[in-house]
Amino acid sequence: MDWTAIIDQLGGGLSSAVIAGLAWAWVRERNRTEALTDRLIEQSNNHAKDAVRREQDVLSTLKQLEQAIRGRSL
Repeated sequence: MDWTAIIDQLGGGLSSAVIAGLAWAWVRERNRTEALTDRLIEQSNNHAKDAVRREQDVLSTLKQLEQAIRGRSL
């Protein structure tokens, strides 16, 4: 990307340089936000998987406890 050509197409001068700089900063910030959003989605997915695993562990433990209690009462 040729920033000099872009500034020239915007009319040149300080205002064009500022516009080009703001556009460049906006693109960088957008890319950063997208990366952070992707990371947040990945963390949320991992958290959901962990919650499901914990729920399965609790259910398994409860079933074992139920079997142990029923075995004693017979």
